[in-house]
Amino acid sequence: MYNKTIAVTLPGVVGNDDSKLLPTIKFMENVLKKDKDCSGFQCEFLKTNVTIDPRLFMLYNIKQIPALVFAKNMSMINYINQNNENSMPALTKFIVYGDASLNFMAQELARISKDDDIQHSLKLTLNNQ
Repeated sequence: MYNKTIAVTLPGVVGNDDSKLLPTIKFMENVLKKDKDCSGFQCEFLKTNVTIDPRLFMLYNIKQIPALVFAKNMSMINYINQNNENSMPALTKFIVYGDASLNFMAQELARISKDDDIQHSLKLTLNNQ
């Protein structure tokens, strides 16, 4: 199942050279690959949106990565289609930092937030990946 409420967001491309997207694509391929030892066309990947948006990193004052952020009631479609400051998502958020598995970070986010929406979204994503 594809969870459209979750997006992997990068602050920019790998190497900061917008003309060379291949290193970023390869990086995301490795991040989203379910089996890190798999190669070729048979590999399965986590089903999620991927976007490059430095504005979100500024908005949430994220200075280190990886970080897992939950922004309540954020619609990526509406956010992407508008370019003004008023389109920025609500600041109701929870952030977890650390070099840990997505599963562990998601569980930690759900624990500290005590928010039913977070727990529901994460359970859908983790159980269906």
